[in-house]
Amino acid sequence: MAWLQQDPSGNYHISFRLFKRSLRTSNEKDARTRLDRLEETIRLVEAGRIEIPTEIDLPRFLLSDGKLNGKPVVTQSLALQELFARISHLTPYVLARDLRQYLENKVFHAFHVNVTGEPDG
Repeated sequence: MAWLQQDPSGNYHISFRLFKRSLRTSNEKDARTRLDRLEETIRLVEAGRIEIPTEIDLPRFLLSDGKLNGKPVVTQSLALQELFARISHLTPYVLARDLRQYLENKVFHAFHVNVTGEPDG
């Protein structure tokens, strides 16, 4: 069905009839796991449990376990400060007080590092 190929740099690629995609790993165990998942996805397609959408990147679809039908599109980018502001209201319910303080200190420090990489003041 599908097979692995290793390039001279040591990275593995997965091949399936008419396509070849890099797995961006030189770890054979990880590559074999991805190969097994690809073959399982193909079996699910053959069994009718996963439907292949029209006008998709078929290799990306199969390698994503049937979840991605195209390159992900970022609809909005967030700065770290904005991301922290959005999740900070969840923190008291999700994280312990000490962990919340640790995160606040890390974010505070991240925004007070000058161009040379040294902390301000």
